[in-house]
Amino acid sequence: MNNREDLRKAIDEFVASDDKSILVMGTHQYGKHKSVMAWLNQFRPGSKVLFVINKMDHITDSEFIGLRRQPKIGEPVKFHENIYEFSNFNLISRTHFQYDYAIVYPIDALVRQKDTKVFEVLQRMRIGKIFYITWTDIKTYDFSVLDPYIQRRAYYDIEEENPEVHKRVLKICDGLR
Repeated sequence: MNNREDLRKAIDEFVASDDKSILVMGTHQYGKHKSVMAWLNQFRPGSKVLFVINKMDHITDSEFIGLRRQPKIGEPVKFHENIYEFSNFNLISRTHFQYDYAIVYPIDALVRQKDTKVFEVLQRMRIGKIFYITWTDIKTYDFSVLDPYIQRRAYYDIEEENPEVHKRVLKICDGLR
């Protein structure tokens, strides 16, 4: 069904594997990255996490992260049980190069533009596991551009939690053909 529990199991399997990165897709636009963060808080407290976001302004938006203030790029921030450093797509080089985990969200613009620079930089860094996460899965986007950088895929749809939002997101994904 691609629900929250399915994603949780996929994360368990991914973290236990030798794979370095996973692509998380699905209709739960704001739930995918938050579920990954919740998993890290619960099962990997004390981790150092790099969160790469399209716009630093989104960090204070509750749908994205919900911090009270926007940190500087690379500034360590205790958030729940882990230490996060934030960066945008253009300034990853201003962060440290060693992390337990990285979350890259939303990757849609990178895929649409076939811009692989962020993926290449992250591959060169010392990061235990990387979560690449979409916002919407537009049907015309060529996600094969990510094939060299991902070993697994997981899905999290909002269908069980909110069928109307699920249908609306599917229309968005289909309507932008």
